[in-house]
Amino acid sequence: MTPQLQSHFTEALVAMCRLELENRNRRALEPKPNRPIKLMSMADLSKRVKEEPYEQAISDPVWFAARAGTKRIGAAIHRNGGFEAMEEVLYAAADQMERGGQVLSFVDHAWSGIGEWMS
Repeated sequence: MTPQLQSHFTEALVAMCRLELENRNRRALEPKPNRPIKLMSMADLSKRVKEEPYEQAISDPVWFAARAGTKRIGAAIHRNGGFEAMEEVLYAAADQMERGGQVLSFVDHAWSGIGEWMS
């Protein structure tokens, strides 16, 4: 991967991570709903897991968009340079962010399943 392409991917990844971190800060200030604990069967749990991405898109569209964008960036990096390029861009992006640990966690989960990447 060329240095210029790596730089573009790093900038894009930083933008997605900043979007998610700002979203986390906003959510932290919101009042938390008082939700009762629900018991559910395995069948209901299985159905819920399949529906969860759609519910997340509705309940937190910024998180959903940031995660989708981050996943697409990871796939593009992998196509252009493989696993090693993904690592390089991730660490370069984390170095540019104030809360690098949260960036690593967010991206690690978003990239799980891309090439050899596993969270």
